[in-house]
Amino acid sequence: MPELKPKYGENNYFSQFNDINNDIELWVVRQANINPLVTLSEETKYTLVSAIKELDERAGNILEAQKMELLSDYKNRRKYIALVRHIVAVFLHSQIFGSFVFGLNRKEADDLNGLEGEICNHGLFRL
Repeated sequence: MPELKPKYGENNYFSQFNDINNDIELWVVRQANINPLVTLSEETKYTLVSAIKELDERAGNILEAQKMELLSDYKNRRKYIALVRHIVAVFLHSQIFGSFVFGLNRKEADDLNGLEGEICNHGLFRL
C-alpha cells in the first residue's frame, strides 16, 4: 500500500488558514463600519446566546458566564468586532472543524468535547 502524504506542504495549509482569518477580519471590520451599531435589547441578547448554545452549548455558556461584557456596550466597535469574531469562530468550529479537529472518530471526538465542556463549566478539580 502506498504511503499517504498531504498534497501540499504544511506551510501551504498555514498560509491558507491565515488567508481565511484575514478575510474574516476584514469582513467583520467592514460590517462594523457599514452597519449602524444599536443597543441590544435584553430579548435580543437572550436570542443571540440561545442561538450560540444551539451551535455549541459550551460556547454559549462561556459567552453567558464570562463574555457578557461583549453584549453590554454593543455600540462600542471593539466589542462588536470581538462579538462577531466569537460568533464566527463558534459557527466554524461547530459546523466545519468540530467533527474532525482531533482526528478521531465522531464518538471519540464527542467524548473529548464533553470532557472539555466539563472542564470549562466546572473546572479541572471536579473531575
